[in-house]
Amino acid sequence: GLRAVSSLLSACAWQSHQPRVSWSCGEGPDSRQPTCRGRPAVDLGTGTNSLGRQMCRILPSSRRASAFGAIMSTEPIPVDALTAEHYVWGNVCDGWHLLKGKDLSVIQERVPPGAGETRHFHSRARQFFFVLSGTATIEFNETAVEFGPGKGLHVPPGTEHRFSNRSSEAVVFLVISSPTTAGDRTDVIS
Repeated sequence: GLRAVSSLLSACAWQSHQPRVSWSCGEGPDSRQPTCRGRPAVDLGTGTNSLGRQMCRILPSSRRASAFGAIMSTEPIPVDALTAEHYVWGNVCDGWHLLKGKDLSVIQERVPPGAGETRHFHSRARQFFFVLSGTATIEFNETAVEFGPGKGLHVPPGTEHRFSNRSSEAVVFLVISSPTTAGDRTDVIS
């Protein structure tokens, strides 16, 4: 069940810098295969978790990276900020691709106090911002909307907007875009 999947991810998905990976050797020189709990696994290299700790990422081989970089599976496996692809934007903001597809993107982001993005719009993509913790502000042409945990805001295609954090604590939120915003962003210069 869910508890077993959670245990597997805890033990296998992100391990400390010295990962507990065993290697099984086959007949040829290229047959060394990492294993996790005795099952074949894929070593995705090192990364940094949300706490800034250097980690080695090991995934069971039943999960594979898709052409878009998202982790796909033949079995339902939960994804979170520890297992998702991480990126940094604006030098201080974090993002995690929870779902990365051409038709739908789900990203968890963390924006510290005083940070924000450049005013922009998307020609094709509609977005929905949903706050998990903290307080978000989305600025439009002549208005700004502030909203907190458990609240969301829809931004239709073609709408100029700017996400910012005017509060004294970090804001963590989901941004859901359909289709993806990749290649569909026009910055607005004032």
